[in-house]
Amino acid sequence: MFFNGMISPEQFPVGTVIKETVWFDAPNTLIDVNTSLVIGQYDADTLERVPLVENHSNENAIVLKGIIIRGNVLYLP
Repeated sequence: MFFNGMISPEQFPVGTVIKETVWFDAPNTLIDVNTSLVIGQYDADTLERVPLVENHSNENAIVLKGIIIRGNVLYLP
């Protein structure tokens, strides 16, 4: 579900761009560490990840590598 569970993926036509902001607190152990962030969307009924088109991660997720967190800022390569 998108937008805090208000809209299901089936309500978007193929090719729709979805923008949603999610805030999270990174643990102190990740500060100034080169890490990865895995972003996936889950089906609320089955709790399985929604498949991605042209998925190359074998995770059904977007994998952002080389991320560094400094303070409250996330730096992408």
